[in-house]
Amino acid sequence: MDVDFQSWADIQVPGECQMQGMAIKHDQPFVYKKEFLVPDDYNGKQVRLVFYGVYSYARVWVNGIFVREHYGGFTRWECDISDIVTPGEVAILSVEVTDRADEISFGSGYAKHQIGGILRDVKLIALPEQSFKQLYFETDLDEEYQNAVLKLFYELENDSPSSVKFELFDPDDRLVGLVEEESQSAQLSFPVDNPDLWDAEHPNLYTIVTILMQDGEELLKTSEKIGFREVQVEGNKLMVNGMPVKLRGACRHDIHPTLGRMTTAEYDLKDVLLAKECNMNFIRTSHYPPQKLRTLGSSRSSKLL
Repeated sequence: MDVDFQSWADIQVPGECQMQGMAIKHDQPFVYKKEFLVPDDYNGKQVRLVFYGVYSYARVWVNGIFVREHYGGFTRWECDISDIVTPGEVAILSVEVTDRADEISFGSGYAKHQIGGILRDVKLIALPEQSFKQLYFETDLDEEYQNAVLKLFYELENDSPSSVKFELFDPDDRLVGLVEEESQSAQLSFPVDNPDLWDAEHPNLYTIVTILMQDGEELLKTSEKIGFREVQVEGNKLMVNGMPVKLRGACRHDIHPTLGRMTTAEYDLKDVLLAKECNMNFIRTSHYPPQKLRTLGSSRSSKLL
């Protein structure tokens, strides 16, 4: 992958190649290249490249060193490049992409043209040596749909002494729960009395803040939005928090008028507002996971391509 690429044509990422006038064919690889600066303050941390969607088969090199391959299209995946790059120095990223005809989703087939390319964001991130391998949450309502239990699951990267603290804030930003644990992995829970429940007409969201500590120092802090709800199917009825819901909705694709099977935060927001104007209460994200929720106006300083 050691090739002089300074004279190569530019391409917008995210975006399909075909929609930008760059003809691609099934099963024929094509290559992206990009120089990027690794910030000085990444020293001593895990340095990772995060791909949010590359269709469909990708191989990655950094500084001419092969890192990994990935089959997929619209799912997030990572490359650990800590041992390849040097903070404060420029590195070269090479991404070879092949629009495979035998891809299980065959997205290019139902799109009626080759959609191959980097279709979602690529970011460079840094994490402390101790971080989360797994972190997720569940809510469980009682039989009367009145009180709830918040369940917390986590696993850390290594067994170095660390503590994890969880803080739950209600929609008015008031602290309603707190729990702390010192172990490499745990399944925790705490009761939440009479929470404001989530449904399509009342999308009440709580905020859960997770803080990872080591030797009295805060290593990592994350914030996630969660809703207290319970969804069940009873016969031919969909029940949300014990109440039947009649579904009014449609299928949706990521789509941009000039860039193809991709989208932007502005387009995502427009889709949601149009859906609400149509009195829709559900959207089928056909046929792949949607882009992770993005906040308009948020910093994108870690965006790489």
